[in-house]
Amino acid sequence: MKAAGYDDTLLDHQRRLQTENHFDAILELVGPDTLMDSLTHLNVNGITCFTGELSGMDDARWTVADFDPFGIPAGAYLTHFSSDTANASDLNDLIKLVETHHIDIKPAKIFDLVHTSDAQAALDQADSF
Repeated sequence: MKAAGYDDTLLDHQRRLQTENHFDAILELVGPDTLMDSLTHLNVNGITCFTGELSGMDDARWTVADFDPFGIPAGAYLTHFSSDTANASDLNDLIKLVETHHIDIKPAKIFDLVHTSDAQAALDQADSF
């Protein structure tokens, strides 16, 4: 992920980030079980973007149990990403960005539908990004 431009990546252990650091931006990939802990690591004016459910739990859920909006640090922001908000204008802006900055977007591997499990296994590898 660092090669893709991220400053750092952190793993959680027992649903807690293993750092005392605070950040301006957090991309929350694991899910509802780690969101509230991630928010405790957010700087004032920082943004956490909740994007999915990658926790691998058998009882995967999309809601945060007993969510408390006061768990969002004062002066910080919580947002989420959902692909249902995509539109033609945004897609065209993205294409222009890729063209302007000559961003390499070639896929590393291509899988057909029959090999979906192979695609997931490839994504699970440490060097997949």
